[in-house]
This record gives sequence, structure tokens and C-alpha cells, in this order.
Amino acid sequence: AASKTGKPYRKMISGAAHDANIMAKITDVGMIFAPSQNGISHSPDEWTDKRHISDCSQALLYAVEYLLQEPST
Repeated sequence: AASKTGKPYRKMISGAAHDANIMAKITDVGMIFAPSQNGISHSPDEWTDKRHISDCSQALLYAVEYLLQEPST
């Protein structure tokens, strides 16, 4: 889905303890991360450029569209 946006991306393994850790016990999971200015996250000083939020939103939309496709028979 990220590649369909035409924007640069990278696959990475996250050590973040998000809800995905719990859900991974019962299904496949993935997360989309947007870069925060100066790498600051989980802080009142966290700030992300609107274009990065838009790019991530587009990737999420592509992922949902893919998951909603009828399986081929």
C-alpha cells in the first residue's frame, strides 16, 4: 500500500508496544508511521507535517481497499 502512494517508505520492525502487539496474537497486523519533526514522539512537543499525515492516510486507504477486495476464485 505504501508503494502505491509514490512516496518514499521503508519497512521496519517496531519495538513499540501498541495495540498491534495484542492483536498480533490473533491476526496479521501492521502499522503506518509518520515521521515526527526532530524524531520527537509521545510528547506535547511532537509535530508532524500535514503532507506526511496525508501520505500515511493515503497508504492506509490503499491498505483498506486491498483488504476489502473480493478474493479471486
